[in-house]
Amino acid sequence: MTTITEVLGKAAQGRTEPFICRGDDGQLYYVKGRNAGFRSLCCEWVVSHLAQQAGLVVPEFTIAEVPRALIAASDREDIRQLGEGNVFASTQVTGAREIVWNDLAHLNAWEMAKVLFLDLWVQNEDRTLSVLGGNPNLLITHESEIRQGEATGEMQRCLWTIDFNLAFDALFTRRSVLEHHVFAGFLGGWPEGFREHMMPRLPVLLEAVPRLFAQLPEEWLYPDGDDSLPVHLDQNDVLKTLQLPLEEPEAFWTLP
Repeated sequence: MTTITEVLGKAAQGRTEPFICRGDDGQLYYVKGRNAGFRSLCCEWVVSHLAQQAGLVVPEFTIAEVPRALIAASDREDIRQLGEGNVFASTQVTGAREIVWNDLAHLNAWEMAKVLFLDLWVQNEDRTLSVLGGNPNLLITHESEIRQGEATGEMQRCLWTIDFNLAFDALFTRRSVLEHHVFAGFLGGWPEGFREHMMPRLPVLLEAVPRLFAQLPEEWLYPDGDDSLPVHLDQNDVLKTLQLPLEEPEAFWTLP
């Protein structure tokens, strides 16, 4: 397990105000701890795995440990918001920036469809953007494309999907997503073959859910670590949500 060795500051963006930290592996991480809420941390872990397995690009992530001694020795006034113990840590993506409205015209339909699919599937409304701004929770990087060992002069884009803390929202509505999601207006419909590509993968993804829940720290899942109390994120509720494309395919896949 990665151990956090240094707290460098706080991210300028993000509602959960992640801390920028260094791990004992030398890697820089965006770290969400106690201030994010344990339910949010559960969502981050479960959905980050599902997103990766569904074909989205997600920064590498791990459950890291913040030592008690690090908290006690810090002179930061906000250090208690991080808290000791297990935290969710995602690696800092070098050269990444948040997408802006003008970037959308350069993305392909399958990239956008994967993100829209994921957010509808895990009932996440927290990915909005318009010409006036928003909260897309998407990063973009540009790298020189290499062919046969030589740079072509062309720039290759990579879209990174982040922040799944508000997934499995009890107040979720498809109408809200389809009206405000960053990609809903650009797509208008699923790309040809996309539904047929995704449907066979869903049972495999669903089979992974119990294993992902088994990996959650007890203090994230159970209030005060007491397994006699209701969980912060219920596995059966999550599975029921994720079954929708299989049990009600037309309701799920129909876009206005």
